[in-house]
Order: sequence, then structure tokens, then C-alpha cells
Amino acid sequence: MMTRHAGDRVGRHRDRRVADALTSAALATLLGTALLLTIILAPPAAAAGGDASLERLLELRAENRFEPALGMAETLLETAPDNVDLLLIKGQLQSFLGDHEAALETLGAAAELAPDYLDIRLMQGRVQLFAGAPERAFATLAPVVPPELARADAQLLLGRVALVAGELDTAERAFARAAELSPDDGDAWVGLGDTALETGSVSRAQLNFERALEVPDTAPVARQRLDALAAAERRFELTTDFSFSRFNNDLDNWHEGSSALAWRIDDSRQLTTGVGIANRFDLTDAQVGLGWNARIDDESGYLLGAAVAPGADFLPTWLLRAGYDRKLYDLGGSEIGLGLDLGAGIGFVEGSLAQYDDGLVQGFEAGIVQYALEGRTWLTAKAGGSFGTSGGFDPSLGLRLDHQATADTRFFAGFGQAFDNSGQGTGTTRSYFGGVDHMLTDTVGLIATLALEDRDNGVQRTTFTLGMRVRF
Repeated sequence: MMTRHAGDRVGRHRDRRVADALTSAALATLLGTALLLTIILAPPAAAAGGDASLERLLELRAENRFEPALGMAETLLETAPDNVDLLLIKGQLQSFLGDHEAALETLGAAAELAPDYLDIRLMQGRVQLFAGAPERAFATLAPVVPPELARADAQLLLGRVALVAGELDTAERAFARAAELSPDDGDAWVGLGDTALETGSVSRAQLNFERALEVPDTAPVARQRLDALAAAERRFELTTDFSFSRFNNDLDNWHEGSSALAWRIDDSRQLTTGVGIANRFDLTDAQVGLGWNARIDDESGYLLGAAVAPGADFLPTWLLRAGYDRKLYDLGGSEIGLGLDLGAGIGFVEGSLAQYDDGLVQGFEAGIVQYALEGRTWLTAKAGGSFGTSGGFDPSLGLRLDHQATADTRFFAGFGQAFDNSGQGTGTTRSYFGGVDHMLTDTVGLIATLALEDRDNGVQRTTFTLGMRVRF
């Protein structure tokens, strides 16, 4: 009942990546909107090569046809190479096409011609942020966006850059100035809320998100932030499940059930307690367990667990577990083909001691969890084994694939092979399973699993498990 899958062990890594992915998406949306506004509102270039060509350039840009627009801008620059407005537009288009290095080179040339042209500096800061250099972007923007500058868009950009760069005082000041200049701009209130969260002020963050909720354009982002805050306040999760097993011979059906209560003490520690009851071989065992998960730092964590089943017939009378996990690498979205990008790899090891009626069993396993598709998909591979009561070593292995299809729905499937070391041992068991984990509401979810076990002695077991979780 207390055995946990490797994917669950590193669940906090996954949740953090999902949260990071949502925050990054919101940030990209806000910055992208600001970038588009800058492009649309940028002063039109002086007529070079004819008004018709310039008008066509602006049309192509408005239609998001960036490649032909870039070609048009380069054609116009051939006859007006020092036109800073055309250079600004060219840099914007290069940034939209993902060529940040070329965009910065173009914008740098424009800045040399017009060092006091604020829009050029703002665009440089945006591109530097898009290129993954927030500190460099902050160094570019901080000198040219003082508190007295009466441009809400510039203050918003400085606030976002400062927030990512960890300059929280500047971020709060810039967002507050943007809210003062444009109180109906929800991005300013979202930024103030995000900054408040970074400083640990949850109540102030909630007030700012509620203010952003009143603005239609930022209402979805604000609602997402408020829902995340509400979820963070729900520190308990009660999980209950029931399973039914049928065999392909005359063995009686198995019935098992369990209930566990998890208490998330804070973002780095969780305590879980539970009880399970299993009816097998016309016998019934009851087990009580306790588990502890904690993060050592952002890269690593550990787990401890214990369970007892006094007078057990087939479950261990006592069980001890300990495990450790650590981020081994982060491929940073490297593509391997077919649009598949790879992220972090989390390694883990776990050991256990279990006392059965017929002796002590020592077990261990080691594996890795590989994330992909911006953390929405992860593959767990593990191998290990146990030293059974006969003194021999029984190997085991497993593969499991999880895919977070939506924020509320996760699918999983896998394969495993292990050896049953109980008194009624049945030899090597190969198992195949699949299921779905779906949240019906913010607080209630269902988990359904179908599994097939194929044993060396010809016995096959089909198991259906239905569970429910409630967060509060």
C-alpha cells in the first residue's frame, strides 16, 4: 500500500516544471503582446523607395508575414541604410523570426545612429529577454526607464525584465508606476501580483490578481494565478481506492482497498499516512503505513517510509523504505526529431527491507525519469531486484510513460517484471497496465487503472482499480 512509483517520487519536480511552464507561457504572452503593440505603434519609416513599398511593408508586418516583410525592409534599406525606423522594424522582424543574434546586431546599428531613441532601447531589452539573457536586458533598460518616465509600456517591460532578473525592488516600482499611468492595464496588476509572490506576500499578490481579474484581457491569466494560490492553500489530499482481481483459473477473486492522507507541510516537505486492507487466498491482511518526502534543495530530495501489518499472512509484517532523487541534467528542450523536445532527467535510487513469515527480503531499485514536451510527458525507466528468503537474487525492471494531456487529465501506461517473494510465491510476474487520472473539479479527481499480470506458472490476473482523490 505504501510502495510508490518512481514517477510519484519525483512528482514535485514535475509539478514545479508544469508551474514553471505556465508562468513562462504567461510571461511570453504578456511580452509578445507588448512587442506587437510596439511594432504596430512604431513611427512609420521615412518614405524610402516609394510610399507604396513602405505601405506594403507595413501590410505584410500586420499580416504576420514576417519573412516577406523582412525582405521588403532590406530592400528599402538598400537606398536608405541609415534610416533608424527601418532598422528598428528590421530588428523587430528578425526577432519575430527567432534570429535574436541578427536582431541585436541590427538594433545595435540603429542605437549607434540614434542613441536617445527609446523604442530602440526597449526593443533591445525585449530581444535580450527572449534570447534568455534577463540580466543583460535589465542592464539595457534600467538606465533608460527611470521612475519619472511617463510611458506605461516601458515601465511594464522594465518590470517584467526586472522580475525575471531577480531585481524585485525595481520590478515592484516599475509595475506600480505602470499601474499609476494606466490603472486599467491588467498587466500592471498581474506584474505586481507576481512580484508580491516572489517576496512571499501571498495576501498582497491575491489583491493584485483580483484587480487584474476585472480587466477582460488579463482575466484568464489572473484567474490562473488565483486558482494556483487557492490550490496552494489546499495542503491535504485524501486518496481512496478499491481494486478487484480475477484469475484465469479456479483461484478466488482478490479484493483490496486503501486510503491515504497526504499533508503538504510546505513546498518542500510532505507527510503521508495510510491504511490498506487486502483479501487474498481467502485470507485478509491489514497494513498501516507512514511516509515522509522532503526536498533537500531545488535539485534533490529524499523519502522515508515504514509500514506494519501485525499477524500478516501474505503481506510483510513490517517494511522499511528509503530513497533519494536528484536532477542529473537538463537538455533545455533539445529536439530529437518528430517535434519531440527533451528536458530534465531525474535519477533516483531506493532500498527496502521487508519481513515476511518465511524470512527477510532486501530490495533495491534505481532508475531515471526523462521529461519531454515542456514537462508534459515523462518516461520512467527503472531496474533492480531483491534478495529473497532463498538467498538468490531476483531481478526486476519497469517502464512507465505518463502524458499530461490537459491541465486536468493525465494518461499513463507501462510494463513491469518482478518476482513475488511471499510465502505463496508464484515466480516471475510480467505486468502490463494503463490508466487515466482526471480531475473532475479543482478539488475532486478520479483515477482508473487496468492491469494484466502474466505469471510463469500460467496463471493470469486481471485487475481493475478505481480511486478518488479529494484535496482540501
